[in-house]
Amino acid sequence: RKTKIKGLDEPPPTLAEIAELARGRIFLFLDIKDARVDKVWAVVKEHGLSDQAILFVDDTGEYKELNELLRSGERVLFMPRLRKGESAAKLMDFFRSTPSFLHIDETTLTPETLRAVSARRAHAYMHFPAANSAAELRAAGLALIGQGVHFFDHDETHKVYEALSDAR
Repeated sequence: RKTKIKGLDEPPPTLAEIAELARGRIFLFLDIKDARVDKVWAVVKEHGLSDQAILFVDDTGEYKELNELLRSGERVLFMPRLRKGESAAKLMDFFRSTPSFLHIDETTLTPETLRAVSARRAHAYMHFPAANSAAELRAAGLALIGQGVHFFDHDETHKVYEALSDAR
């Protein structure tokens, strides 16, 4: 509650407040950032969101913290990020349990990565690529769908939905 956002009179809601509002309504994608994995997970569990939240982990420290939770028997939906030059198989096998999701990007979208994801019955996710026209959006979306890649986070999501209305 200490965070201030320019132009707002009150601070943003806490994770606990968001979790309370989200329960049974929306799926949460929680980017760990500067928080501790165990602290975020405690809020998720406290609010009954274990099957309704994905923890996005992005570095070795977060990977190790997550593995501690997994070793203790926690069942966590999580998505590590694959970086250029890394092996998808090695990253996914690093964890005590196989991630359900793998965050990739245009540099890691390779046949080898997709084979590793498929072999582990996981799902590849990436940010939707930039495109200027509806035709480019459609072509990019259909190419990803054709490779079995899921996508998220586009500045103009409504345009993506319109371009791919028949492909959903």
